[in-house]
Amino acid sequence: MDTSTRIRLCAALAALLLTATAQSASLLVNGSFENTTAGGTVFNPDNASFNAVMTGITAFGARQGIDIQTAGSGYGLSPQNGAYKVSPASDSGGTTEAFSLSMIGPLVVGESYQLSFYIERLIQSPFNGGTVQVGVSSSATSFGTQVALATAPNSGWLLSNSSFLAPIAASYLTVRLTTTQSSWVGLDNFVLTGAAPVPEGGTAALLAAGLAVIGGLQTRRRR
Repeated sequence: MDTSTRIRLCAALAALLLTATAQSASLLVNGSFENTTAGGTVFNPDNASFNAVMTGITAFGARQGIDIQTAGSGYGLSPQNGAYKVSPASDSGGTTEAFSLSMIGPLVVGESYQLSFYIERLIQSPFNGGTVQVGVSSSATSFGTQVALATAPNSGWLLSNSSFLAPIAASYLTVRLTTTQSSWVGLDNFVLTGAAPVPEGGTAALLAAGLAVIGGLQTRRRR
């Protein structure tokens, strides 16, 4: 194998490694709610107050009061990841609290994405768990198009996993509760990632060649 081919091979392998690393990183600016100046638990802040202490997250629901909770707040479990979780609510037949999470860049229409987050049931009459709708939107203050749905479990944190094809070049992931009942849930650790792309023909061939060379070197070392 000549020097030029080896250089191309190394470049292809490096590009694939960088791509795989980028694909595994979340596209959300503050998916675990840790980038905040709340300084502790804050119950029932209006949208403006919530937005003032949360980076990369915008509360916009007609019903205002998304709770920011830390361990020992008195409601539900400790945050699933880090020090903070958020707890939106909705009224039966009425309005819902809602928020959007900023992305580091817009989605690519038609591309596949993976979404995961944790949800827990919170109870204080008349509120009792509920179902969360997740959407993607080009606006921080509009729900947009629904791409996922999750219902709070009877106990513990539930990990919700789903995948979707981007319907629009969205820059925000949006979250709201259904209003079929009076709902209240804890949410934490939203992660949005892109699907790993299939290597182009030339890159795939170089990758195969690289693996063959590595295999050959290992065989020689054993001898």
